Amino acid sequence: RSLRVILQAESGSRWKVVDEMKREFRFVVNRSAAVVCQSDKDAFRCDVHGAASVLRDDLDRFLAMKIFGESTWAGERDVRFVNCIVPCEFACKRQVKEDLVPGILTQPSDLDGRMDLLPNGYKVYWENLSSTLDQMHGADAAQAPDGSCEVRAGAVPTLCLPWSLRLLGWDCEENCRYTCMAENHQSRRLGGEQTVHYFGKWPFLRIFGVQEFFSCIFSLLNGVPHFWFLASGAPWRAPCKGHRDTPLWIAFAVVHSNTWVQSALFHARDTKLFEALDYHSATLGLAMYLASGVAMNLPESWSMFSALCTAFTPICIAW
Repeated sequence: RSLRVILQAESGSRWKVVDEMKREFRFVVNRSAAVVCQSDKDAFRCDVHGAASVLRDDLDRFLAMKIFGESTWAGERDVRFVNCIVPCEFACKRQVKEDLVPGILTQPSDLDGRMDLLPNGYKVYWENLSSTLDQMHGADAAQAPDGSCEVRAGAVPTLCLPWSLRLLGWDCEENCRYTCMAENHQSRRLGGEQTVHYFGKWPFLRIFGVQEFFSCIFSLLNGVPHFWFLASGAPWRAPCKGHRDTPLWIAFAVVHSNTWVQSALFHARDTKLFEALDYHSATLGLAMYLASGVAMNLPESWSMFSALCTAFTPICIAW
């Protein structure tokens, strides 16, 4: 009834597939290929795609399993995750013929029941699956989605995402990554499989577009004392007003208010920009601690402005 096979052959090799009714399908393979055949009483049809979905003799997987064991598991290597995310991301950019997608996906049953394309097999499969989608869609591959909110292959157009997601910078492809992670995590839980990382992070539950909701809230709470010190006007009232150390505490509060805001943004959305701002703000906060200690131990005859400049300048240069 159905045949799914991955071929590795020399250029120009000839192949023949025969169904139960003795109908034949002949083809020539010029490189590795994925072949999907369907047979019923009315028709016999085979589709040959010019790139293998995955290599059956994935020797590097067995080597990695022997060396690293189970610790090498990562969710992005799960064949089910790849089957979800590649067509979804494809549909974000191009018109996709959704009914053609299932026929080219490699299933665990094709891999002797294993899920993990370890360690580099998932990269090959990811690239080849993307290439196969391009080949299947031909001229349609260059066409952008038509602007409607129709969901195809799990892809929700960016403009159709809820405002809370768009406000935090979620787009179609990032939403694909999240929904496929959530789907794969749930599938693994129902199957009694272990919880794994996805691109180096544990699975998370998105709340109003925030990736790590409680970490974000706690970061903001850590910044509240610093913000409240400034917002209450305490530095400009007695007993702080006119005190030598007041400029130091104002600078300290400003720096650490920024540190915790950047930390909250990074927990809300793990992007390269927010990651860089978070790490640099954290080290700036540490530099402020050190500069404060130095400034407080300089001669009291110095103004705090002079003391801060003297203490902070070399530290900032090093930072």
